[in-house]
Amino acid sequence: MTGGTIYLDLLAASLVQEAIRPHLAGRFADMMVAAETHPAILRYLDQARSLGPNSIEARKNPDKPAGANENMAREMIELHSLGVGGAYEQGDVEQLPLLLTGLTYNPRQPGVFRPARAEPGAETVLGDSYGGGKASIDDIRAVIKALATHPDTARHLARKLAVHFVADDPPAALVARLEGVFRDTGGDLGAMNLALAEAPDLRDNFRTKMRQPFEFLVASLRALGLDGAGVRALSGRDRQALLMQPLAVMGQPWAAPPGPDGWPEPAAAWASPQGLAMRITWAMTHPFTLSRPLPDARAFLRTTLGNTASEALAWRRPRALSRLADTILILQAGLGDLWDRTTVMAMTEFGRTAQENGSGGTDHGTGGAMLVTGGAVRGGRVLGQWPGLAEGDLYDGRDLMPLRDIRAYAAWALHAKFGIDRATLEGAVFPGLDMGSDPRMTA
Repeated sequence: MTGGTIYLDLLAASLVQEAIRPHLAGRFADMMVAAETHPAILRYLDQARSLGPNSIEARKNPDKPAGANENMAREMIELHSLGVGGAYEQGDVEQLPLLLTGLTYNPRQPGVFRPARAEPGAETVLGDSYGGGKASIDDIRAVIKALATHPDTARHLARKLAVHFVADDPPAALVARLEGVFRDTGGDLGAMNLALAEAPDLRDNFRTKMRQPFEFLVASLRALGLDGAGVRALSGRDRQALLMQPLAVMGQPWAAPPGPDGWPEPAAAWASPQGLAMRITWAMTHPFTLSRPLPDARAFLRTTLGNTASEALAWRRPRALSRLADTILILQAGLGDLWDRTTVMAMTEFGRTAQENGSGGTDHGTGGAMLVTGGAVRGGRVLGQWPGLAEGDLYDGRDLMPLRDIRAYAAWALHAKFGIDRATLEGAVFPGLDMGSDPRMTA
């Protein structure tokens, strides 16, 4: 499915909401019938061009080009059910389009089936005969259900599910188990989902998959505490700047997959320097706009990683951030009313490099962080410029590009709190400093 205009974007969204989501834990056959007869699919696969050569409409308009369009039939077999290596023949690809004639979409007319466009007579698909009587959409639903419950469909879907959630090259045993569940339950997707969630292969291959950009953003929004209502509350400008534009830079523009087979699964497709840099930039800048205040670091770690956090991360987070937070809270309590006139600045001891240095470390770089807090501070913002992590953005190929002297923030804080003039700050307190523009950190 592709978007591109408001109309097409809404049509693509309606396919997901009306045909896909309601059946995620139901029968695959029901999902496939709903999807294949949805206006979005009919438009995307040019089914409106399909007209039975001997249909009533074709006979009434002999000068009008008539013929069965194979696009939809081929995608139904090769992408949506049996798979490219499935047990079908060229005759099936030729007969199915004739059976599908009559299935069409015109936004100015109700319904998706026009009997007058249907090719008369019976068609044979995978050895079974359909139609032959009065043209009916029921024959189309029947062939879709037959495709949806075919053994090759079980194998095809089992692998697709394992590839998406477990590994680009999933364990054959896992695929076989999922295939068996599909067959035993008549294509119950809920049962397949449960089997996948309980599979030891999922634990053994944990974090071997790379999230696609859309999944990355959805997971990030959930971690920040935003739900659907929160996203809908964003202004059109914010949705573009915070979600749609970053999604495109990461390589997955909204509703615009490169082909009818959808988005690629391999990690290499999503690990481009530009895409990774955008993920890091988004994580460094946009949460402050989307969630104020930001979640507590301890709660955030539990919500996002649960008991899967690495030992190093679980050790560092409470000791580094909690000690600092506790110290600031003790200071706030001790200062009382003076806290409203207090500015606290805490920064890393020395910089870090973006790439490993010659000895395999990351020390003695220009990358650092400063926390500015206190009752006098205008909080909820990220100060400074983010240069990016693309190779051309790095200093000497491994370090963050120096963009501003960190002393400038301390100088502006002294200027705001004590009225020290700029000349004194740049000439005596911090010799050689260019303070630049006022970041307006304090109230």
